Amino acid sequence: MGVSPIHFGIILTLGAMLGAVTPPVGVNLFIGQAISGARTLGIMKYALLFILVFLLLTVAIALNPWLTMLF
Repeated sequence: MGVSPIHFGIILTLGAMLGAVTPPVGVNLFIGQAISGARTLGIMKYALLFILVFLLLTVAIALNPWLTMLF
């Protein structure tokens, strides 16, 4: 298909990280809720920054494959 396996793996990993933080499957949110005893909405307020960073990073790397080959 013409896609680098490294690039594909990074996009796949970032997508999995984004899925682990966002509801309704957000396993990391429920783990944080169980450990801290806080409400899910309270944790979600702080998780929005991570969601935004994961989303922007995924889009940036998907549109610019050369970013994955810098190192």
